[in-house]
Formats: sequence, structure tokens, C-alpha cells
Amino acid sequence: IDIVARVRKNTYRWHGTGDLPKFFAKLQRDAIEEQTRKANGTWVEDPNKPKTKGMATTCQKLLQIFLSTGQLDFTLAYAADIIMGPAAQAAEEAARAAAAAQAAARNPI
Repeated sequence: IDIVARVRKNTYRWHGTGDLPKFFAKLQRDAIEEQTRKANGTWVEDPNKPKTKGMATTCQKLLQIFLSTGQLDFTLAYAADIIMGPAAQAAEEAARAAAAAQAAARNPI
């Protein structure tokens, strides 16, 4: 989260915490801009931008929720809706239900 950077596989470089206030301010600005544009209907997702995956990107999105909403706590489902979108969460829940059904079919009681 901008205190370390990946140099190559399994190698990271420490940058320190001196720039964290600027980094948090940028995350907050970006999150508020995204929320405003989504609310106005002017938000367009970049089709060339990779989907959210990876720990660093997910952590940044989680921090953005805290910084832009002012909430001190929220549910994991709420964060998942924002980070992955409601469709992704529904797909994940459907996959879990299908896996549970398959397991139940293999091991009837």
C-alpha cells in the first residue's frame, strides 16, 4: 500500500511510511470521484482495466471504502459489493451453493 513495491517475483522494496498521508488523500479523492460519477450515471468502467484481483488492489479498495464513507465498520458483504460488484458476489454465492449440493449428493445422509 505504497510503503513497499514489488521489484520482481518474491522480492519487495521498502519505501517507508512518510508518503502515507498523500497516498491516503489520493485514495480518498479517487473513491469519492468514483462514487459521485456512479451516482450521476457518468461512471464508465474501463474495459481494458483488469478486474480487481490481487491483495494490493483489494486492500486499496477496502481502504477507499473507509476513507470515502467515513464508516468505522461495515460488513464483508457490503465491502464485496463495492469491490467486486453485486453480480460477482451473487456468482460466488451460487458457486458455493452448487459445491455444497454436489458434496451433499456424494455423501447422502
